[in-house]
Parts: sequence; structure tokens; C-alpha cells
Amino acid sequence: MEVETSEDTETSIEYKYLISGASWYPKYSLQLTDESRNGQLSWFALVRNDTGEDWEKVKLFFTASNPDLDIDLPIVREWRIRTQVSVEDEKQQEAQDYSNEDINIAAAKERGEYKKEEAPRKKSKRAASKADGYAQNNTSAKNSQAPIKQSRQILQDNYSNRQNSIKTEDNLNQLKNDLANQQDNFNDGRYDQANYYGQEALKKFSKLSDFSRKELSSIETYTEELLRKGSLILSSQKVPGGLIPPTLLEGFDYQYTSGISETILSDRSFNKVFLKKKSLILSPGYFTSPLSGPGAYLTVETSNSEGEPLLAGPMEVFSGNTLLGNTVLSTSKPGERIRMELGQDRDILVNRRETSFEQKEGMISSRTKIKYKVSIEVRNRKKRNVTLTLIDRVPYTVDDSVEIKFEFGKDIPIKNEEGILTYNIELPSGGKKVIEFEYSVSHPSENRLIRTPGSGGY
Repeated sequence: MEVETSEDTETSIEYKYLISGASWYPKYSLQLTDESRNGQLSWFALVRNDTGEDWEKVKLFFTASNPDLDIDLPIVREWRIRTQVSVEDEKQQEAQDYSNEDINIAAAKERGEYKKEEAPRKKSKRAASKADGYAQNNTSAKNSQAPIKQSRQILQDNYSNRQNSIKTEDNLNQLKNDLANQQDNFNDGRYDQANYYGQEALKKFSKLSDFSRKELSSIETYTEELLRKGSLILSSQKVPGGLIPPTLLEGFDYQYTSGISETILSDRSFNKVFLKKKSLILSPGYFTSPLSGPGAYLTVETSNSEGEPLLAGPMEVFSGNTLLGNTVLSTSKPGERIRMELGQDRDILVNRRETSFEQKEGMISSRTKIKYKVSIEVRNRKKRNVTLTLIDRVPYTVDDSVEIKFEFGKDIPIKNEEGILTYNIELPSGGKKVIEFEYSVSHPSENRLIRTPGSGGY
């Protein structure tokens, strides 16, 4: 680090730098007071140091950004296709050429048409004997076999060279694809896929000739380095149960600063580093869904008044010295409303009863009608008034042969298209509320009614 000054002076210098081999995860603690109307939210960073170097009394800055992500626009590569004869097809074609050649030669011999071309010679004045004629014929037959063997050897050599050329070209094409896939997946943060393609690329490097491998040595070294970085990142991303890796919020990065200087040993253990504490004004409320269970659950709502987002992470909830339970705080932007779920409250009792009866309708076209009556009783045993949101449901259908009718009671719910009913109830201390409604399902008697759960949940 170089520092330029206009004059001699003493000053303190603070600098920040990015450390690889370390990781952190958000964690929160909520302390409830005043019957859940106020609270103290503390947030921490669980830090793991795997750099091989202990950090002695350093101030830590935390970021959700990934330095390995590429900020450039993605490139759409051209797509070139062609065809080539496969190795098996080449082999069959060459074998067929050999076979055709041998067949043609054999057929020519059978017809007495196969002759070896020789330079014309003058006829000898002396008549050749029978023995001389036999020797000449035998020598001619032997010489005629030499070009056949030679041409066959040339074809075999050509086939072998061409086969090796096809394999080499195919290997290089696959290598190019593996290298591109490794880089793309690494840039997109898919390190497991990047490592897979990197390993495949190294296998193909090993199949190249010494000359080709020497020419591509820099690319092979880069592939190994990218594979090493991907493995290191994956190792640091092994998250214990419940922890959530920090991620960017809508593409923007924020920095979080430790409250005091910390000493973090390089032993891969988690260290809890305090970041900030904030007083919250909470709006408590209760939710219940008697179809899912008999209890009511306490929730509190507040707003994120900080200048930076709250990243998703596990949260411990305390009331005094009592641990009420663990939940997950969702990511929230500055100014956004936050809802935190704090578990079941046994001072609010919910009881649901449902009865049904079936009857036949119509004389000509018979239909079956099933009528349901629902009664839900809610009791508040607390010493204060509570606001309760009650969620129930009636069936819905997309079948034209099925008819569903809903009959409101004196309490009118909010009903959506999928039949989810929402009641907002104010319960006084020690008070009781009964909600009643009816609905009926009518369908052709010859058809069987099928009940299936929907894909959504509330």
C-alpha cells in the first residue's frame, strides 16, 4: 500500500479488503416486552474463518455480494451445426471398400481378365520350354499379389489416420463445450455444475497429444484454478441447519459493520459477532385456522426503519428470560412491513364442528346434494382484548356438473376464488365468539364426487 502526503504528518489509516476462505450468516434475537407491544431486535453475524490465519482485534465488514459473479451482460453464443460420419460408419465403409476390391479382383481372375500391366517385350527367337513357361506364369502370379497387399495397407493406414482425426476433432469440440459450460455456471453461481464441467474438461485435456496439450497449457491451468475456486466456495457454503446464506436484495449490495473489534480464530468454528440493536414498536395479532389445528398463533408486525435491508435468517424469540421458540425472519427492504410469527398462545381457544347430511333431488335427472353446517367457537382467556384473524374454507370446483352454494351467517367473511374464508374478529378479555355458515355441494347422482386438495395454501 502506498500513501502520498504533501507534508510529514501522523495519522491513522483504515483500509478494507476482501477475504476469501471466510463465510458469514445472518442471525437475529427478539426480546419481547410490554405484552408483545414492544421489543428489542438484535442482529448478529455468525462468522467462520477458514483462511489459515487468525484475526486479532479486527473490525469486520460484512457484505452479501459475491465477488465471483460477473457483472457483464451475458453473451449468446452462435450455434453452428454440421454432420460427420460416425466412427462405426467409417469402419463399415472402409471394410466394404476392401471387400468390393477383393471381389472384383477375384471375379476378374475367374474370367481370365485380370492382367498385370507390363512393358511390351520383344519375342525371343528361341522357343520357351514347358518348364520356362511354368516359371514365368508362377512369377507373374506372385507379382500380381503385391499391389493388392500394398493398396490394402494404404487404405488401412488412411482409415486409421482418419479415425484418429475424427476422434481428436470430436474431443476438441466437447472440450470447448465443457470449458464454456464451466465458465457460464461459475459466473451464475452454480459451482457444483461448474466443477462437473471442469472435471470433464480435464479428462479431455488428458486425451490430447503432447503437442496440443502444450499449446493449450494456459487454458488447462485456468480450468484447474476455476475448479479449485469452485470447490473452495462450495466448501464454505456448507450451511448448518437453519442458517441461510446472505444474498443480494434486488441486485443492490449493503455493508454491515461489527460493533467492536473482534478476534476470530481460523478453526472453522462459528463466532457470533454483534452488529446492531434496534427498538421496535410491535403490533400484536393472532391467527388461527381450526381446520389445521385447535390453537391460535401470536404474530407481531413492525416496519424496517433502518437504511439497509434485513437479510433472511433464523431468529430466537424471548419473553423475559424464557425462550418462546425459533422462527425465520424473511428478507425485508427499508421501510417494508415485517411480520414475525411467535408460536401458539394457549390462552386463546378455538373449537370447530361440522355436520353434514345428504339428500336426492329431481325426478328426471337425479342429483345428489350434500349440505354442510359449520360452527366455530373462539374464546379469549387473556386479561386484555385481542385481534384475531380466522381462516377457514369451503370447496370450489371447475366442473360444470358440480354446483356449490354458500350461505353466510351474520358474520360476512372475505372469500376468494379458491374458497378461502377470512374473518377479522375483535375479542374482549374473557369474551367468546361463535361463527356459523353453511354450504352445499350438488352433483349428478350417477357421478362419484372426488375430493382433492388444491395446490395453494394460506
